[in-house]
Amino acid sequence: MDFITKAQLFAQDHFIVIAIVLFALLAVCAFFIARHNSRAARKHDTLCAKPLSLSPGEEKAVKVRYARNPKRMIFLLPAVLTTDEDVNAWADAVAPRLGRAFQAVSVETVPQGLFSNAKYRVTFAPIRGASMNIFRHHRELLSDRYSLGLDIADPKRTVTIPRSAHLAVIGESNSGKGSVIANIISQEVAFGGEIWFIDLKAGMEAENYCNVLARKAYTLEEAHDLLTDFNSNVDTLAAEWRGRTRSLTDAQTCHRLLVIDEAADMVRSGSSKKLSDSCIELVRSILSRSRALNCMVMVATQNPRVSTSLPYRSLLLTTLALRLNSKSEATMALGEDAVKRGARPWQIPFSRPGDGRSVSESPEPAESPPDRCMGLLRRPLLRCEMRDENE
Repeated sequence: MDFITKAQLFAQDHFIVIAIVLFALLAVCAFFIARHNSRAARKHDTLCAKPLSLSPGEEKAVKVRYARNPKRMIFLLPAVLTTDEDVNAWADAVAPRLGRAFQAVSVETVPQGLFSNAKYRVTFAPIRGASMNIFRHHRELLSDRYSLGLDIADPKRTVTIPRSAHLAVIGESNSGKGSVIANIISQEVAFGGEIWFIDLKAGMEAENYCNVLARKAYTLEEAHDLLTDFNSNVDTLAAEWRGRTRSLTDAQTCHRLLVIDEAADMVRSGSSKKLSDSCIELVRSILSRSRALNCMVMVATQNPRVSTSLPYRSLLLTTLALRLNSKSEATMALGEDAVKRGARPWQIPFSRPGDGRSVSESPEPAESPPDRCMGLLRRPLLRCEMRDENE
């Protein structure tokens, strides 16, 4: 019996099985063809959008990569096709076209290599489910770093800052400043440090933590006394350890966290101006000298006009910008350079308090994975959320 006859007999005996296999193969082929066409149409739709407006020939030079866990779309654009300003404006404009809740989470520059040209790497990701229960991660955190939250572009990565990095938290009302403060305080309690809290809103925020506070101040007079004592402690530590070490650790002295909520309320005029100016000078003194002495200052404000609300802004080298109202407010809070390089806090949705953009001028920036290409435009988008331990 020849091969053809055997094949015919086999097909007659197993007709249903063969039909199912062929149908499955056709379905798989149709799926991949449809996905290819859909991705090609989406690529064209995004790349022809203003201000990029690439021609069909230029679109061929752009590569698009798709990643899962977490879900991301990564565009690799040759640097010769656009500029820093245009690529950031384009990333903001096309995000809604890519899908529901998509947002540009990073814009990076990839420098020219030996066999590759300079390019921009723009990453889009859906903003969802990137919250963290800070209590579950206390044992995993290093004792010399605070966790700010999870990188939305890579939710498996926790973004941290040194416990000695003075931090400014800037965001409008209901943007999540209280969540950030709660996260930091809960970690400081777990690490066994001291917490000093100034809350000039009659203690509405600080009183939530009264059981764990070493000192608290709810009026300008109390704030002045607290800052005076804190500054005296800094003087004492400096005198004790001067010439013996360059920086202190928890093994040498207890870590102190000073929280100033709504710091703009400390700036007063009229009869309180003299006391206000004295408080500001004390804060400036603490910021300039306490970092090496195992102290950290966290300042929160909803007033982005930092020149007036935070006269000591230049000494706060790490900033977490939560939701702001406009680009102009972001420029006032972070500086024009940070906005130009990709910080977009005014685009954070109202439904996601606690999301923010981290910007650091410190020599010890927010922790980044070594295998990630860090460019001038990168600004990690973070999620910081306080949850009850029993949730």
